[in-house]
Amino acid sequence: MEQDMISVIVPVYNTEKYLSDCIDSLLKQTYQNLELILVDDGSTDHSGRICDEYSLKDERIKVIHKKNEGVSSARNLGLQNCNGKYIAFVDSDDFVTKNYLELLCQNLLNYKADISICNSSFTRYKCKSGIVVCDNQLNHCKYTFLYYTWGKLFSKQLLENVYFDTDLTIGEDSYFIAQLLKRSKYIYYDSTIAYIYRQNPTSLTHTDNSAYWNTALLAWDRISQLYEEGSIAYWSAKLTYMKRFRQIVNVDRKVIGRYQKEFQKNKKSIFFVRESLKEKILILFLAYFPNMYFKVYQIFKRS
Repeated sequence: MEQDMISVIVPVYNTEKYLSDCIDSLLKQTYQNLELILVDDGSTDHSGRICDEYSLKDERIKVIHKKNEGVSSARNLGLQNCNGKYIAFVDSDDFVTKNYLELLCQNLLNYKADISICNSSFTRYKCKSGIVVCDNQLNHCKYTFLYYTWGKLFSKQLLENVYFDTDLTIGEDSYFIAQLLKRSKYIYYDSTIAYIYRQNPTSLTHTDNSAYWNTALLAWDRISQLYEEGSIAYWSAKLTYMKRFRQIVNVDRKVIGRYQKEFQKNKKSIFFVRESLKEKILILFLAYFPNMYFKVYQIFKRS
């Protein structure tokens, strides 16, 4: 049976150290009918040249060079230039196992899912493989693999007229996925670790800049608005919002007062949503005993 084409979109920015590993892992896939779209987002190192060199070796590679505008802009440009029936996103500092695309595609078809997801070396999620229902009872805190675009396969039809918000520097992928979940009935999760995530210390997710984390708050506030108020999905989005706020406080203590006001509006989230006791304790201390919060946080951090 002829394979349908999969478009793999890879935003590239200053990852010359890891880029070859990423590209090689995709070219060696057991699923061969693919196009690899490398979007060079104004790299200032040799990443752009590496992309061009690979495109001369394999006709499945399409390279797009653009000025630096961020990962959302790069992914959007990839979406506008892809031809596959299915779409996957891979970060240029990561790599995948050789059966990555085949695994995701088989599960998408076999289980008639709207989105196919695999485990990763980063999340190492302990949930068993199976179908997850996309409705107002969906717990975002439980299914942390929903936060990221990587490790997933989508039908192009599902992504029609959905793009990444270029105003969000962190949380853009979570908001993007949340919009797709609203269009979906089922996702299939496979516990196989097929996506290898690198802990890149230069990425935005490792920044201590509270301004960046503030956009994550905006993203999760928007996600909560996609669901019926009072539903599990609504409160789990609000709880994730609170967790992101806690990350901001960790790098900028001056916002504690603002946090306490936000907690009063969203305090029901810690009672309605299943989450670790540790996280709930930290949220409660930050809300009611802010002077003691950092001592408790350091204790948990060492444990």
